[in-house]
Amino acid sequence: MKSPPRTGSSGSSTDSKKVSSHPTKSGVQKSPARTKKAVKVESRREEEKKWQAFFDSAREVGADDATVLGRLFDAVAEEGSTKEAEESSSKDTGEDSEYDVRGLMAQIYQDLHRVATVQASKAASRGAAETERVALGELSDTDLLLREVSVGVAGVIKSALAHLYNPTDPQSSEVWDADEKTARYSSTRDDASYARYGTLAAQPGGWKFLSKVAHSAAFREAATCLDAPTWQKVSAGIDSNAVSLSVFAEEHGLEWWTEPARLHGLFPAPHDDFFRRKYKPSKKPTPHKWVVTEKLADVRRPTFDGRTQLNIRNNIYRAAAFHAAPPPPHWPANRPYPEDPTKVHAASLQPCLNCASHTPCACAFAFTRHSSAAAAINPPLVELRAYGRKGVGVRALERIPAGAILGEYVGEVQPYDYRGDPVYALDFSIPGRAVDEVVATISAKRWGNWTRFVNHSCEASTRFRALVLGGRCRSVVQAVRDIEAFEEVTVDYGEGYWRERRCECGAAGCREGRKGGEGGEGGLRSGDVGTVVS
Repeated sequence: MKSPPRTGSSGSSTDSKKVSSHPTKSGVQKSPARTKKAVKVESRREEEKKWQAFFDSAREVGADDATVLGRLFDAVAEEGSTKEAEESSSKDTGEDSEYDVRGLMAQIYQDLHRVATVQASKAASRGAAETERVALGELSDTDLLLREVSVGVAGVIKSALAHLYNPTDPQSSEVWDADEKTARYSSTRDDASYARYGTLAAQPGGWKFLSKVAHSAAFREAATCLDAPTWQKVSAGIDSNAVSLSVFAEEHGLEWWTEPARLHGLFPAPHDDFFRRKYKPSKKPTPHKWVVTEKLADVRRPTFDGRTQLNIRNNIYRAAAFHAAPPPPHWPANRPYPEDPTKVHAASLQPCLNCASHTPCACAFAFTRHSSAAAAINPPLVELRAYGRKGVGVRALERIPAGAILGEYVGEVQPYDYRGDPVYALDFSIPGRAVDEVVATISAKRWGNWTRFVNHSCEASTRFRALVLGGRCRSVVQAVRDIEAFEEVTVDYGEGYWRERRCECGAAGCREGRKGGEGGEGGLRSGDVGTVVS
């Protein structure tokens, strides 16, 4: 089975091979904020306890003062050597021992996804009619989460207003006129978040962006708890991913405007103008509909041959296309022709991934947010991204473990000798048979999903795998190693694709070094977008 080629794709991004601190958990801890001085005092107390315990144990064995003192000096020297080795190792590997910025950024995306999912669930359950107001004790878990988020967003907006219009004393009450309206705000809090929220809000389009990211509890905690140097690193990561975060919130149907609209009277001109239009409930989320670019104004829909590429969930089979084509040489003798080759006819050679049945079943992918090797991630937190001269690619927005199934490669099921798609065509073989026994072609040039945009690398992070699930033969994208957050997702297009093309992925094991000759054109593009998390 060959892999799908891409328009203008020539290799993988070097970003995917950067050495970085890998997030293992959220960057924001669920503990009260502590000053550096408090941390140092606590650390010193722990050290004192440790050495006192050492001294007491030495006394218990009856050693004299000189012996105890000698042991103490030896222990101090050993402790110092250990710390020096740890610090040296941290510097050599380039790891940030203080704070996991990438982990925090990944958590922000996960928070926005969670809130958007809960909002959509709530909207679907209530339908067109609004639910009646209920007591706090009667609220469901969904209601409580949305209430908590709403209060958090309102607090962020009010803090930003307090800083922008009274930066010297945010604790005092402040009155200002806005469009012949008077709004009053009083605050009793005093923390660094005022200035941080105000800085974001003061930028062009800042109120909209601030309202979106404020839905993330991780973002709110970071703005409140982090010290100035660490927040500066986090702020740089947020700024470099501002377009990505905005598109992500819109694609997932996040109702970011709820609090700004409710607090409409608080916004002085000219920001007030932004919230005057009538807001409508979010439409059905459409992830992977837009291509993230360096500038928000340049964000676009993916196209092929001048037509917008549309997203589907399952393969499209049209019998008429197969009636006009002869049976493929490797068509199973026990199956009628023509027939949908992705459908299990009677008994499959390979058992179902979930239930191990060889006959048609009703199984589906075991989707989970924390995927194991045998599960899929749904929806995968990835985005379509402009990778400059390589064209559209895919960037992971969370850590994806090795073995995880990211999704199914879908499109229009065409005859095996179909030549109408020189870019996205994927050879399809029946699971359990040889990969070169092609019985159909999956064409994703018009209809497909995000998997068609995965770029090539000779040292790819994923592979194509044929399997059976739910009575269907499927081609899926599976991780062959851990894929870190904000790394480009890549796949090996196979030897056949590169016979008349030149690979320029730049990997150490690139096939161009093995070919030893020049290939065809790689269809390179200019204007590389290299936004990464700091």
